[in-house]
Amino acid sequence: MAKALQEVPKSGLLWSEQIWHLEPRTQRKPRSLEAIKKVDNDPILFVAVARLFWGERKLEKAQNWFEKALVLDSNNGDTWAWYYKFLLQHGTDEKRGEVITKCVLVEPRHGEYWQAIAKRPANARKGTEEILNLVANSLER
Repeated sequence: MAKALQEVPKSGLLWSEQIWHLEPRTQRKPRSLEAIKKVDNDPILFVAVARLFWGERKLEKAQNWFEKALVLDSNNGDTWAWYYKFLLQHGTDEKRGEVITKCVLVEPRHGEYWQAIAKRPANARKGTEEILNLVANSLER
């Protein structure tokens, strides 16, 4: 991972993977701060930071980071799914409805989890809202 980050130091995906899978829990927050300084405005990294705050029960900060990620790249279905999963636990019905409505309007097409689920033959005729629910339910915190 260190070599990959040397080769592509501004990859939010690499930083996100390092934070979540290679760092001990106590080092995740300092590593995320380092990543934010090195990577400029990456929505994948912003979702990782939001998930860190969510884990620490800093819900307002988590929500802000999810929303920042959506502003940067609203076409990433994974971001919508993570935010929706967060709102299922900590949001209001009104906010969840708002997110579903916006997601349906945007019709996201990208994201590792989103594409894997949306492109399954069994899901071919499902709409954006149904895909959002399927992806959110498949994500593991």
